[in-house]
Amino acid sequence: MVSQALESSASDAQALRGEGRDTQVVLFCQLCEAFYWLMPRLDDFNRRHPELDIKLATSTRPITEFGEPFDVALQTSGRPSGTHPLALTAADEIFPVCSPAYLEGRPDSLSLDDWNAPGLVDTSEL
Repeated sequence: MVSQALESSASDAQALRGEGRDTQVVLFCQLCEAFYWLMPRLDDFNRRHPELDIKLATSTRPITEFGEPFDVALQTSGRPSGTHPLALTAADEIFPVCSPAYLEGRPDSLSLDDWNAPGLVDTSEL
């Protein structure tokens, strides 16, 4: 899905720029998604699509606050997208993660209150 969106964006960007060999695609991505989702996949994408030149722009801010032009963006669902059309949205799954040592001597299953007690997780929005 992302491959198709990037290829389509490259074609559209090239058409807007006029004829030529420019196949650069500016990909705006939130910093977290860039590090944990995009970077592990980018090398394989570049190998499969050497004709595309991906220019990566990252920020911790939503796309509505990014002041530079971009062709396609990846950001967390629920963040402001302004007039940019959404092609795909996916729900986030949030869950606590801890060191196995933290669980030593505790019950096998912890409730949300158990996680909140030591101040490890803010559950006010769950």
